[in-house]
Amino acid sequence: MQLPRGWTFYDPLAYASNRPVKCECCEWKGHESDLDESVWSYNGIYQRISPGDVMPAGTCPKSVGKNRLCSSLVYFNDVVVAFKEIPNILEQIAEATQ
Repeated sequence: MQLPRGWTFYDPLAYASNRPVKCECCEWKGHESDLDESVWSYNGIYQRISPGDVMPAGTCPKSVGKNRLCSSLVYFNDVVVAFKEIPNILEQIAEATQ
């Protein structure tokens, strides 16, 4: 998920353990402890994400066929994205004169 220019990412639960996760591909839901592979142990993670993307929690463990896993990236399901637009120069001047 790419945030628009001027927005900031806020995750109040960044240091919580066993957070809920969800796969955007197959709609699987679970917790961090259900993941077979965390994002840091995944070989080639930097080929699957781009700078500025929200960091995934790991890869999906759901079986989608005989001896085949979904393996899509899963993301935290409890993330809060908050933003504040940066005022343009005219808004900053108007705010400073009040």
